[in-house]
Amino acid sequence: MNANEGPTVPCEEAEAEMGDDHFDGGDLCPACLAELTAGCGFCPQCGAPVTPTVAISPFERIFSEGYIYRQAVASPRKLIVVVGIWLVFLPVFLSGVLLVIRHAFFREMPMPHVVGALFASLIGGLGLFQVTRNYLCRPHSSVEVPGEG
Repeated sequence: MNANEGPTVPCEEAEAEMGDDHFDGGDLCPACLAELTAGCGFCPQCGAPVTPTVAISPFERIFSEGYIYRQAVASPRKLIVVVGIWLVFLPVFLSGVLLVIRHAFFREMPMPHVVGALFASLIGGLGLFQVTRNYLCRPHSSVEVPGEG
């Protein structure tokens, strides 16, 4: 699976059962407008869930939640999304940093725990950096409001 591709496991199973037939109406993904095949719960291009019942199964629910997090980090449009991501990633980052500092002073943690703490702080820090940078560098719309100006 490519990093740019969405989850293909559920779609591959559906394509194996349905063949290469497409919907008669030419159904499109609501997120990226890629053409969808019959029986596919996720878009093969972007990984967006395309049916309302796709998140019922635990395995598909993981893909749905992953898509939501990827969208929130990649293109946050509102400040509340950035605050939410900070609430998710800040505790991960701080706990990793505090565990590394604790190891530096007291040397009571085994090395695998230190490596885990470094990994947690790296993931948390990268998540915070990515969402903040993408929010601050997002394109601003230049729509003029009538009556102002």
